[in-house]
Amino acid sequence: MATYGWQAIGWSSSWEFWGWNTENNISTGNFLAPDNGTVTAVVFNCANYLNGQSGPMVANGCIWDGSGNLLVAGSQVTLPTDTQHAGPYAWNTSTMAWAMTVGQVMRLGWWRNPALAAGDNIFGYATPGQTLLGTTANSVAAGAFGQDSSQTLQIGVYMVYTPAVPPPAPAPPRQIQDRQVLWELMRDGALPR
Repeated sequence: MATYGWQAIGWSSSWEFWGWNTENNISTGNFLAPDNGTVTAVVFNCANYLNGQSGPMVANGCIWDGSGNLLVAGSQVTLPTDTQHAGPYAWNTSTMAWAMTVGQVMRLGWWRNPALAAGDNIFGYATPGQTLLGTTANSVAAGAFGQDSSQTLQIGVYMVYTPAVPPPAPAPPRQIQDRQVLWELMRDGALPR
């Protein structure tokens, strides 16, 4: 297993947002996939500040392309609750099985379900960096990222992947070159004289 992304970003502050269908997508800026392989999880750092509301907030780890089109959505996770601006927040693991190609343009992040937005989605960040906030209604299923809003901050999110390993080259055929071995095989009747 290998990881790629931002795992320890020095939490300098936190960001929060709320409201029905408001800034449901949170992603990094564009980067290039480091390897060929299979992405098995997107891990992201955030929490739910209930802000007087009750109920769960759920999210999916996601990978988008450079234009913000969804490439894959991982499993749904329920975000833990936290006090406002406490940070750093919990690391949430969203599993998947998705093949990436080295050099592919990607964004890492998560999508929160606006139908279950029971509070404020809060997450830490460091500067400098780039975070894109967008809006996608109804479902994390295939669709555009929506209206990007670039922020000068870097969120905590990374992917876990298994690099593609080429099969080993076949061994050359084994040849018996030692005359002593040949003589012994013929003497013992294992080879014709």
